[in-house]
Amino acid sequence: MRAKDSFSFSLVGCAPMSLKMKHLSIGMTKAEAIEVLGTPSSMTANGGMEYLSYRLTPPALDSDRNDTADYFVRIVNGRVDDFGRRRDSR
Repeated sequence: MRAKDSFSFSLVGCAPMSLKMKHLSIGMTKAEAIEVLGTPSSMTANGGMEYLSYRLTPPALDSDRNDTADYFVRIVNGRVDDFGRRRDSR
């Protein structure tokens, strides 16, 4: 059964960010969130909250697209409090 667990984790490690986000849940520790998503592109803190930011760029096959998708994970008291795709405020 241990080999099966390792295999599942390796699939998550190779998955696109949108699929990795499905493996997050409220209440996970910051370390667990980073284990699922990988190292964030940036981290900020404000008033007891931390934000882990992730950026997904289109695959090389979509070279005609110049957009990116930004994702966030909000950490409060060391645990995931909220997460999702950050929308443009244009």
